[in-house]
Amino acid sequence: MSRNILANVYLRVLVPVFILILSLDLLSQCTNHATNRGPTFTQHERHLQTCFDDSSFNFIRNNGLIGDCQWLASGINSAKRIRRYCSRGDIKGSCQATCSFCPCIDEVGFTFNLIFDPSKIRTCSWLTRNNEEIRTGRYCYNQDGSSSEVGDACVASCGFCSPGSPTAPSPTVTTPTASPNRRPTLPTASPVKTPATSTPTASPVKTPGTPAPTASPVKTPGTPAPTASPVPPTPSAFTITLINTGTNTDFDAAFASAKARWESIIVSDLADISGAASRDWFAGILSTFYSGDVDDVVIGYEMTTIDGPGSVLGSAGPTYIRSSTGSPIAGIMNFDEDDFASMSSTNAEIIILHEMGHVLGVVGVLGACESSACDNNGIYTYPCPLAQLEYQKLYPTGTLRLENDGGAGTECSHWEEDDFPKTTGSSELMTGYFEANVGQPITRVTIAALDESFTDYQVDYSQADPFPIPGFNTTAVEPGKWNILRPTESFSLEGRMDYSAVPIPKMV
Repeated sequence: MSRNILANVYLRVLVPVFILILSLDLLSQCTNHATNRGPTFTQHERHLQTCFDDSSFNFIRNNGLIGDCQWLASGINSAKRIRRYCSRGDIKGSCQATCSFCPCIDEVGFTFNLIFDPSKIRTCSWLTRNNEEIRTGRYCYNQDGSSSEVGDACVASCGFCSPGSPTAPSPTVTTPTASPNRRPTLPTASPVKTPATSTPTASPVKTPGTPAPTASPVKTPGTPAPTASPVPPTPSAFTITLINTGTNTDFDAAFASAKARWESIIVSDLADISGAASRDWFAGILSTFYSGDVDDVVIGYEMTTIDGPGSVLGSAGPTYIRSSTGSPIAGIMNFDEDDFASMSSTNAEIIILHEMGHVLGVVGVLGACESSACDNNGIYTYPCPLAQLEYQKLYPTGTLRLENDGGAGTECSHWEEDDFPKTTGSSELMTGYFEANVGQPITRVTIAALDESFTDYQVDYSQADPFPIPGFNTTAVEPGKWNILRPTESFSLEGRMDYSAVPIPKMV
């Protein structure tokens, strides 16, 4: 009888107590795992930082040739190339290893078993679907707070990415095993025009004081993508069609003046390009969609608020180029109206004229003949013969170079400032720095650079401004065939123009 009583007490009292103690211990372990997120996880250095270069990716370099990840990392100029190109989002994302842009992502294909039901298998994404704190605390950590096997594999889901590390979905990582396949490069422009290339009649001289009208689209509420309707261009050999896609018209005259100036220099009629309903010539950058036919070049421009006064001044560049010659079809010029509102009209006109030159391809932007500039052991000598010849007419013992200072956006895409010394009272419009009261002529050197950039460009050298400017005086505008502007105060575009906002031009 006493034995039965003892057995009954054991079953009814001691066993539940034992079960209770065991349950409390398990609960304590789970709680510790769920809340122990404070230590310094030295083992996290093992976490997967998937970093790879896409072997099939290539891009158009500033000189119009094709580059790839392998080109970025090769040669003694690799650091300069990486600094210049890895700021572009598409290049940074495709050349992750070269650009040191290593997304912190979960290991592809990793699975694990549930603790309380090993028959069930889960992937990293399960950790964050529900009860994230409990699940990550239970599976991402060992009992001592270090990273578990799951934590090492599911770094993004477990929240183990280093501060500032980019995160991304888990890609299917393929390690390149062969050299990248290059797309065909742009046709190489021949600096010597063959006899078969007829010289078109130069377009009539346009007076900058008579600005061509520009279209200002009317935006109606509820119309998210209005269609721009440009004013039909006036008949001439080379035509730039301007479209004001915004509502600010304060600088329309400056844009029209720049258009007339460049139209006087480039005199050939380029191949017309048909529009397509689904193609926006402005690459979605501006507030207005334009898909019409293009006679030579169409440029959309807009004055809008970007980031307020200071910092980013704007962005400009070609958006579409001809597949046959590489010459521009379309481009954009987008400026911060707050910055322009605080500058003199002369400085604003200089910037607009300068950036329109970049859209048209002058100085290291599109032309194929600049291929070796800035890529040959740190040598900045401009390699194209026509511009070099024109420079040597100014300085018989000198050598024309590209700018070696200023970083991305200035370096290699402007004439070297020192090659047009300020002591003459003149600089050159296509340098990257602008000094107060120093004239900014468009010289025969810049016109020659356009001449040899694309086989379908023909230029009129007689439209060049003199260098140095004769009879230099203190007025803002020099007398002559064209108004030679001089800044009212010193400034540079170094770090001010966000050229990465303009995508790599597409070929049509």
